Amino acid sequence: MEIEITLIREDWKKFHSFIEKDILRSKSRKTSSHLGQFVIWVLLGVAFMAVFQQLSHFHWPTAVSVAAVFAIIFGLFIYELNKLKQLYAPSDAGPFVGAHRFNINEEGIYSQGDGYRGFHSWSVVKRIVRNNGMVLMMIDTAYGYVFPESHLDNPEQFIQYITECSNNAW
Repeated sequence: MEIEITLIREDWKKFHSFIEKDILRSKSRKTSSHLGQFVIWVLLGVAFMAVFQQLSHFHWPTAVSVAAVFAIIFGLFIYELNKLKQLYAPSDAGPFVGAHRFNINEEGIYSQGDGYRGFHSWSVVKRIVRNNGMVLMMIDTAYGYVFPESHLDNPEQFIQYITECSNNAW
């Protein structure tokens, strides 16, 4: 099966979003997300405020001021994370953005693009995922082939074909 696709930065953003969520989901703890940790700290703060209010005089304006400072710090942290994501997004001149040609058969996946040529056997394909309008062939934890469904003539047939090839390789 031969496929030619042109990937854009938006495809990388969707792929990266999937990777972030997938890695967070792979952790068994509910507290592994930033939001989960923030909620736990807020609950601990409220618990301490309740205890200290019982034991001595509690000054609410001070508590609100301190909470506002920590909320601003948390907001800046999230802002910096998003800025960091933008900094390591692929450039328009890099190998991700642009035209890619694939020849997929029983041997594996041959790929070719501007400045690269590659081959991966089916034994390195960890899993095949359909998510957010994309078909992903994951080669590693955060690396895989991205096939936007909009570039595929028949996504169901494509998924069936690559799943069969992958299953037959074992």
